[in-house]
Amino acid sequence: RRPILGICNGDQVLMEIGLLPEGTIGTRRGALTQNRSARFEGRWVLLSAVTGTFWTEGLEGALLRIPSAHGEGRLTVAPGSTVRPAFHYVDETGRPTEAYPANPSGASGGVAGLTDPSGLVLGLMPHPERAVLPIHGSEDGRRLFANLVRFCAASC
Repeated sequence: RRPILGICNGDQVLMEIGLLPEGTIGTRRGALTQNRSARFEGRWVLLSAVTGTFWTEGLEGALLRIPSAHGEGRLTVAPGSTVRPAFHYVDETGRPTEAYPANPSGASGGVAGLTDPSGLVLGLMPHPERAVLPIHGSEDGRRLFANLVRFCAASC
């Protein structure tokens, strides 16, 4: 298998086809539903990484400043499903939060991104691709892509 990254609408597709959260195509166990605010939310957010996959290697303890822009990003899963968070929306102290506006979707547990059981599939609602150059206002997204490149150079 190869790594798969779904950002925003791509994350929604991964959920719809069943790759997230359980990793079984054709078995839908979750969805990204309307934000608690019931409106589109676009702003910079702070994320913290959860250890355990190549996606988050070296990001432990860092607060990543990443833009978020979506109207349907609140993670909802079927009872009994296992959620493997990769990123959390966090407050300014670095603690995962469900509080608005730090968590624009209102996702339970502050989950901003999750992986499948293999750790190869990552779905993420915020937009790291919009934070890779100095002109973007943050280069924190580049760190995620650097992990992907390093993994592929060694394993793909």
